[in-house]
Amino acid sequence: RESLHGYGVEIVTQEEQLGTGHAVQMAESAIPEKDGVVLILCGDTPLITTVSLQEMFARHKAANAQLTLMTTLLEEPKGYGRIISSADSISAIVEEKEATAAQKKIKEVNAGIYLVERSFLFEALAKVTPDNSQGEFYLTDIVEYGVATGRRVQKSVNSDPMQVLGVNSKVELGAAQQLLQGQRNKQLMEKGITIFNENTVTISLDAQIGIDTILNQNIMILGKTVIGKSCVIESGAVIRDCQIGDCVYVGANSVLTHCIIDDNTQIAPLTYREQPHS
Repeated sequence: RESLHGYGVEIVTQEEQLGTGHAVQMAESAIPEKDGVVLILCGDTPLITTVSLQEMFARHKAANAQLTLMTTLLEEPKGYGRIISSADSISAIVEEKEATAAQKKIKEVNAGIYLVERSFLFEALAKVTPDNSQGEFYLTDIVEYGVATGRRVQKSVNSDPMQVLGVNSKVELGAAQQLLQGQRNKQLMEKGITIFNENTVTISLDAQIGIDTILNQNIMILGKTVIGKSCVIESGAVIRDCQIGDCVYVGANSVLTHCIIDDNTQIAPLTYREQPHS
């Protein structure tokens, strides 16, 4: 709730854990009663891009579809719902627990992202029953209902499986963090910052770094740190919520917190400095 503060969202709680279909039903009152498209995303897929969602929306509108589902291809699809389809049209989604041995060999899987016309969405959810091994209301069952009632149900294939990686373990969380940090570091290098061994460098999204600054390996730049241009940050430095001027040298393994460093300052290696946070 705190992370969403300021975004103007309405939070709806699913008190009983009765499945994904039931979760969406809980949001019905929060969605205006007019014709429109509802976008359904999973909360544990932080790598999905705006571009992929825009492409999916364009396909949905161009095809005049009632439901468009994002899919992707996985070499190891275990744990994901399998897609039964012909060309762009989907005929069914089979959950892992319900899949036959042959269906489990299908590599195309449900990415868990839906675009659904509102009127169809809640009509379909009203027809969903918990007739499965888990006794839950599956959101995926709206696909079967759409096919049975002659609606246009199609897929939008995302060619990058990492975008729909679900974070359900510390291992998956680490993989997601590494990918996001890699993208962040690449953006900074394209703007003129030198980063040595970028896989070992952590830079927060709120940090600002000036052109021609050099960042050596094993560095952490955290919080709302601002680093000026033409600085050198040596290996092992940890810098949190600092204001650092231009042409500053920070020695190896220094730890700086809430510090204000003037232009042309030399910080000796192994310096520990924490200024009071105002």
